[in-house]
Amino acid sequence: MERQNRSRYGVRRGIRGAFKNASEAGDMARDIERGAYGRDARRLQTIVYWVAGFWLLANVACFGILIWADEINRKLPGA
Repeated sequence: MERQNRSRYGVRRGIRGAFKNASEAGDMARDIERGAYGRDARRLQTIVYWVAGFWLLANVACFGILIWADEINRKLPGA
């Protein structure tokens, strides 16, 4: 948490601040993956990745069904 608090570049710094924040977040994720913050942090990161992956798949499935149903129910030209 100390590293995260030290690395805040500020919300109002525009696109540069966003890129720096994203870069720092990537560095911290890489460090967690290597085990720099312990097993508990690594386990939590793995759980978050799985939940995010399932959430993405659920969204793709649900919206895919909606898009498919919309295409099926369109009227054909001249019909």
